[in-house]
Amino acid sequence: MTHTGKPSYECTVCNKTYTSKGGLKYHERSHTGDRHFSLST
Repeated sequence: MTHTGKPSYECTVCNKTYTSKGGLKYHERSHTGDRHFSLST
């Protein structure tokens, strides 16, 4: 829980915390290498 009373979401890999679940999910992809888009060549 943050000081504002909002729940915090913590990364299980690096322990960074986020105020939104979406922010955490986006960050977690940096550890897995997943991308939400594909590049065409």
